[in-house]
Amino acid sequence: MPLDPGYSRECLNYILGDVVPALLLADAHGLQVLDTPSVPVILLEDLPLLTGELPAGDLTPASIGMSVNYLAYVIYTSESTSQPNGVMVEHR
Repeated sequence: MPLDPGYSRECLNYILGDVVPALLLADAHGLQVLDTPSVPVILLEDLPLLTGELPAGDLTPASIGMSVNYLAYVIYTSESTSQPNGVMVEHR
């Protein structure tokens, strides 16, 4: 799920704690606005070294067991309230 680097450090850390991601994909600058993540981090700057192991073509959703009911993304409201609220959106 994308994180807006324009949000405050407190908001970003709240969202990360709420979502509990399996890993964080970020650039070096993005890591500077977060507390130390408690999940594995893949730096965007390292992707050219890592992508050689990926399939050359696109995977079909069915080939990896996905359906239209799977979560596509979570979007969080702005900080206008005391805590941001997440809204889950499915692929369909």
